[in-house]
Amino acid sequence: MAITDAARESPVEFKELPDRADDEWDRLVCASSQGTVYHNACWLRAVSRLTGDTVVLWGARHEGRLVAGVPLRVRRKGPFSDARRGFATPYNGAVLQPGLERPLREGLPRALRELAQRFSHCAIAASPFAAPLEADTGWRARSRATYLLRGGTADAVWTGMTSQVRNHIRVAEKAGVTVAVEPGGADFYRIYREVFEGQGLFVPFSQEAFVAFLATVRTEGLGEVYAARTRDGALCAASLVLRDERRGYHSLSASHRELKKTGAASLLVWEIIRELYRTLDAFDFGGANVPQIARFKSGFRGQLLEYPEYIHSRSLWEKALIGCARRVRSLTGTGAYD
Repeated sequence: MAITDAARESPVEFKELPDRADDEWDRLVCASSQGTVYHNACWLRAVSRLTGDTVVLWGARHEGRLVAGVPLRVRRKGPFSDARRGFATPYNGAVLQPGLERPLREGLPRALRELAQRFSHCAIAASPFAAPLEADTGWRARSRATYLLRGGTADAVWTGMTSQVRNHIRVAEKAGVTVAVEPGGADFYRIYREVFEGQGLFVPFSQEAFVAFLATVRTEGLGEVYAARTRDGALCAASLVLRDERRGYHSLSASHRELKKTGAASLLVWEIIRELYRTLDAFDFGGANVPQIARFKSGFRGQLLEYPEYIHSRSLWEKALIGCARRVRSLTGTGAYD
């Protein structure tokens, strides 16, 4: 459909979309340079079922056509509402129809003002693959980051990574560690839960819910679980790897505390990269916000990309109450994620 001059100049209004708009939403995400697998409606719905949250797709139409949107995970308790990105979803920034970026960007401040009034607390993390939003006064920005491998070949990635990472990979191979795609997820859940418990936290979902979540991701063609195991079958490390038409994404991951010295985590990521680079040439490491994790990922020598997360609290007392509630959920296993 051709975009007319009138369309480029017309203002847009953001409204909550019905569930039946999911297919239309996904077409917009696929067309938009800001779109990622984390904007995909199937991913958003699967995550919401896993954590018991509600997904709100906040969209704008022009002449009946969906041209922009922001996905939000919403939690409500009495008069309080918390709208932000969902579990394991680093990006929930606006997606814009190509050719309409300028007028839509000019309309976004108005949409942000409405979101600021509608929710007690709201957080929107812009995709690092597109220009950031220009938020109104009252929204504060905090910097987040990820590592991105982009372009080249798997051989070039091998050459570019640090010698320490290559040595870890060789140690794992020599020890007989192997990597494969595998269904299920019970073993993955076990070591994932151990990571949380090691931090004094609880996983905010059951093993059954996690296995069902992974099955949905696999069935919808969004990604697969890769696992690194020893010769005797012990699980050393596992990762959920997502993909779309543009790039691969390193999503949830965990390593066995007593098997870290095997080098399996490095081998796992390397085999994932090799597999993805058969059809893609970009890999998002999925965050560089925790120092220990960032150091591990930096060894593969991806490009460090910083991106803003915009945060707004309607009032100081609502901010304090929601912050306390979030802390309680993290300690009781009903919302331990950021």
